[in-house]
Amino acid sequence: NENWKLWASISYLLPLLAESAPEVFLDAVEEGLTDENPILLNMFSEGEDSFTSSSPHTGLLWALEAVAWHPIYLSQSAILIAKLARLDPGGKLGNRPSSSLRGIFLPWHPYTKASLEQRLNIINVMRKREPEVAWKLQLSILPRLHDSSSPTSSPRWREWGSDEDVSVTNAEYWKSAVELTSRLIEDVGISGNKWSELIDQISTLPENEQNLIIDSLSDLDIDKLGETDRLIIWNHLRETISHHREFPTADWSMPSEMSDKLEENYKRFTPKDISTQNLWLFTSSGVKLLNPTPYIKDDSSRHWEGNHKIVVELRIKAVAKLYEFGGINTLLEFANKVDETGTLGYSLGEANLIEGNEDDFLLNYLASENEAIAIFTRGYVNARFHKNGWEWTKEKLSSESVNKWSVAQKADFLICLPFKKETWDMVDSFGNKTKELYWNKVNGFPELEDAERATQEFLAHNRPQATVEFLSYLERKDKPIVPANLIVEILTKLVSVINNDGINFHNAGYNINSLFKSLDKSEDVTDEDIAKLEWIYLPILENYGRGPKLLRKELSRNPEFFVEVCSYIYRAENEKKEN
Repeated sequence: NENWKLWASISYLLPLLAESAPEVFLDAVEEGLTDENPILLNMFSEGEDSFTSSSPHTGLLWALEAVAWHPIYLSQSAILIAKLARLDPGGKLGNRPSSSLRGIFLPWHPYTKASLEQRLNIINVMRKREPEVAWKLQLSILPRLHDSSSPTSSPRWREWGSDEDVSVTNAEYWKSAVELTSRLIEDVGISGNKWSELIDQISTLPENEQNLIIDSLSDLDIDKLGETDRLIIWNHLRETISHHREFPTADWSMPSEMSDKLEENYKRFTPKDISTQNLWLFTSSGVKLLNPTPYIKDDSSRHWEGNHKIVVELRIKAVAKLYEFGGINTLLEFANKVDETGTLGYSLGEANLIEGNEDDFLLNYLASENEAIAIFTRGYVNARFHKNGWEWTKEKLSSESVNKWSVAQKADFLICLPFKKETWDMVDSFGNKTKELYWNKVNGFPELEDAERATQEFLAHNRPQATVEFLSYLERKDKPIVPANLIVEILTKLVSVINNDGINFHNAGYNINSLFKSLDKSEDVTDEDIAKLEWIYLPILENYGRGPKLLRKELSRNPEFFVEVCSYIYRAENEKKEN
């Protein structure tokens, strides 16, 4: 215990040493886990290669698992594994202390000869010494609809039994669920995260245990909870209720009576603050409705459309409440809190709340320096266009208020319009500064007939990467979407932009490969041009199926090109490497 490398050097022997002298081994491990920086923590040292990675901590875990088969040694072994679980820095390997604990204590197939009573007593000790590890362990071994386990290490020489001798009755299995649930209820306290984890387990527990959890939640003194914990519980209750009500006929779905009881608690945990009440409607993780449209197997579109309609209506109502409560300032404050800021702005546009003050709103908040407010305002413009079309757009752009807009505001407004010819004609009418800013910021997929103009504009503003994705998406089988010379220009400029901006063009490999396929259909580009591009993009072409078709031919017939390629591969001494 003075040098962890000595432990590591005999890692593969530790299971045999533990089996030959269990008491000595366990005491040595206990000593190695003392102090503020335990020496055995160094055993968690994995290699860099995810395919061949190994770590000496695996031998230590196997040794502790082997002695845990004997009831006499289980307590000390389990507590030591629990301490390792708390200290575990994590890694790529699946051999983790928490996995070892779960295997040992798994109710339907424990990898130990200790009785259920003995295992529960050891969990009680663990709850005092390593409470967080004990909490996670108990959650992990509660009943599940679909469960699996991996065998732990077994003794090779001691006759302590094997997993073939393990048998668990139904009565014992469900007793473990009852005992574990009661302990979890005792330990949950006022932690919002722990209550959320416990609520997740409700549907797979016996009915009596479900009611115990719900009753405990009902008895919880909300005033003792912090605002964050209260919000976590409230959101999680809604998500759980939504999940089961959305799929009422599924085998795993809880009865409506149970979800109704959860809803009573959901109402009790509702935040008092009006903004906090509505945050969930504008979250990036998806909106979970309290009463969603039930899923019907043969009519999934009705399910999706029904939920979407409900969400849209709830968002508009939320915006109306916030506006009624504190006007546009409350909505602006709310925009700085939500994930989906653009969706909030879109909902405001659908709600028809500020039509009388619309010009002032756009003047004050288009292209705001506050990015959240800028996105919020663009969402509003987007909604107003979709609701009122080009007529509304032309009216706004011809109003006197537009004369007060900055170049950035004009560009921001135009970016919200469809990515097509009608918009680009408007962009041109506002002059070169607005046009330059628009094409430097905008992204989109044009109609097929507008693809060439969009490509030319992006190239003129040195944004070849903006064309790659939509040209690949619009690819046709018969001929290139845009003239071949534009594709050559895109691929030529793309390299310099990537090198300058540090963009990883391998991420766009499929799309770049598609552009080469478009060149293959054209007769308007020379073999030499294609060959030189094949040389530049050789790693991509080799990895995405097309491969170089003209490169070898051009190298064999063009001496200058051959020398140029050789000079890149075989550089002169002290020659500076170029990108």
